[in-house]
Amino acid sequence: MDGDGGRTLTCLISTGLSPAPSHQSRRCPKCVELKLPREGAAFCTQDCFKSSWSTHKSVHLKEKLSALGLGAPGEQNSASPNDGWLYCLKKGQARTPKLPHFDWTGSLRPYPISRRRAVPADIDQPDWAIDGIPKIEPNSDLQHVVEIKTPELIDRMREACRIARQVLDAAARVVRPGVTTDEIDDVVHEATIAAGGYPSPLNYHFFPKSCCTSINEVICHGIPDARKLEDGDIVNVDVTVYYKGVHGDLNETFFVGNVDEVSRQLVQCTYECLEKAIAIVKPGVRFREIGEVINRHASMAGFSVVKSYCGHGIGELFHCAPNIPHYSRNKAVGVMKAGQTYTIEPMINAGVWRDRMWPDGWTAVTVDGKRSAQFEHTLLHTSSTHCLALNPNISKVVLKTNLCSANSEGSEPQEKMKNCNLLRHCQKSAGPLSGDGNGCRSSHSALAFIPQCVSLAKFITCGSKFWWELKTGPDSASNFYTISDIAKRYASVPFLHCCICNLLILEILVSHFICDKVLN
Repeated sequence: MDGDGGRTLTCLISTGLSPAPSHQSRRCPKCVELKLPREGAAFCTQDCFKSSWSTHKSVHLKEKLSALGLGAPGEQNSASPNDGWLYCLKKGQARTPKLPHFDWTGSLRPYPISRRRAVPADIDQPDWAIDGIPKIEPNSDLQHVVEIKTPELIDRMREACRIARQVLDAAARVVRPGVTTDEIDDVVHEATIAAGGYPSPLNYHFFPKSCCTSINEVICHGIPDARKLEDGDIVNVDVTVYYKGVHGDLNETFFVGNVDEVSRQLVQCTYECLEKAIAIVKPGVRFREIGEVINRHASMAGFSVVKSYCGHGIGELFHCAPNIPHYSRNKAVGVMKAGQTYTIEPMINAGVWRDRMWPDGWTAVTVDGKRSAQFEHTLLHTSSTHCLALNPNISKVVLKTNLCSANSEGSEPQEKMKNCNLLRHCQKSAGPLSGDGNGCRSSHSALAFIPQCVSLAKFITCGSKFWWELKTGPDSASNFYTISDIAKRYASVPFLHCCICNLLILEILVSHFICDKVLN
């Protein structure tokens, strides 16, 4: 280096001479304290020491970090997804031992993150798994053209989405006060690997973790870290699984302990937005209409819709066409057609819709520090009359069919089911639903009750009322209504005829009769 800044070694050493004993007093006192080697610590004059101080002092910091097992500061910021328990910077490409300076919008702060988790070599991995850079996705024609999936591709997506559902259920079981989001990420990672899949977010554009965990004012893309969940938090867990060359994507927002009423209303409204959006989905509908429905419902509840992030096409590519904005008066191009797959994932804020980005380059937060919630499903158009959510929990309304109206007459239930091509097949599943003061209020999914139940009610008649009561049932020990409880509670309400298809999809037809049993 030129100039005085380059004199990080002593003048004597730079000339190849050995300092005389008289120069002992001119050694850097800090280097003596740290017991560093004489080389680089002795200076010919006081002026030499002063002029070299700005660069020489980095030797002290490097030694301190080395003693703590953290390495040098230059090493932190250059590479290291493999360096554990440091703060994330530059979209995952850098680390720092200090909390970044930032004008935080709410009370939440980032915490250090652990090192990137390993994936076994025998797991099929996407092209970004090694170096963090997607190669096929950015330049694909499918960024501009909405793909019509083949039956073979749809079958693979069904498998990936089923695994994603199971992984999210596993993650939700550990949601409770005192658990760190890094521990949730570990559950997601291990469950995905155990199922033979790859966690799609891991190293995607250098994202350092296997899922996204978004707490309170975080809108999306929160990085799992060492922060412990606290009583009263809400946390969204976003899971995507890469399996047999395709992706399955979904997320849900969970309560942590005793949540305030505003947060409960926000989460309920967000789920209802997803439900209402799915309800209008059918071939021929413009993609832009999804945003109109979501924005109308959120606005009526006093909430706002995030505009910076949207739903997306999905399949062999993680993100592709179409874009699915969730706000009104959007400019989304295209109409829905059979064979398309995409996500709907509304992000609803308690305050204004605008967002800011944390220094890590990933975490999007509300500008006013108020809370945000999100729900997501991957959808498939299977025919001219069906749209199926490929990865739902059965306790949610996830199907819209237009073959039979609510007031259809002169048709037997069995004939209606036949007309809609429903498969009379039921599989069991279990999954957590919510959280309480003692932690995650895990319970069996409503799907597990289907073979035993007499009937189910109020899915469509009362909007999302049944789902919400299922999620926050009065029995704190088990936290779910039994089917007999439901039957008694809604005995006077027109019941819904239910059946499960081989995708674990609940297909619901409204009719004015009480089903005596579920078809086998």
